[in-house]
Amino acid sequence: MKRVDLYYLGPSHYCEKARKILEYKGIPFRLVNVPYGDHTGVLRISGQDYVPYVHLGGKKGVLWPEIADWAERTQSTPTLYPGTDPRASRANSRVIESWAHNVLEELVWRVVVPDVPAVLKDEVERWVFVEMQERKRGNLDLMAARKKEFLVGLHEGCSLAEDLLDGHPYLTGDRPGLADFAVYGALHPLKFIGSRLPRGHAALQRWHDRVDRL
Repeated sequence: MKRVDLYYLGPSHYCEKARKILEYKGIPFRLVNVPYGDHTGVLRISGQDYVPYVHLGGKKGVLWPEIADWAERTQSTPTLYPGTDPRASRANSRVIESWAHNVLEELVWRVVVPDVPAVLKDEVERWVFVEMQERKRGNLDLMAARKKEFLVGLHEGCSLAEDLLDGHPYLTGDRPGLADFAVYGALHPLKFIGSRLPRGHAALQRWHDRVDRL
């Protein structure tokens, strides 16, 4: 199978989800770093500036909303939609995926955003990150001061994710799938800053470590 290029932004939960999908599927890929706030590289190759982006060569590529289904078509096993009814599995997985992206990721981001600049190695990237985040969220020092408040919301989100496990190893059953990679991606900013899940979610932490090793 020909190697593809995955245009990847380090703190992005979407990018991390895509990376884990390609790894799980056994699709060979090369990570192409996209600096925070500077998407000129992916814009040049794809004509658009969203990441993740899978470049297949020439003018061919896969935009971020299509990566999971593209990977499923490209490499059918192991499937992202396990179960006896793949259509139902895909529908259920996409509901969890939407919640992970639109709810859980924001709960995580509120907690970690003040700590991200210290992890970014490039001075310009750090400056752009702070500038863009403070325009959106306000002063990052104030965000840091509200961390305990934000952790309450994160605990609630982690509890909902943990409920999905319900005694089985993965979120939708005995085998991993899109739902797992979406929730794993949503939690990725914690790992990016060198942190772990909040205490009190041992089952979810074991699941996270399990997905991490896939």
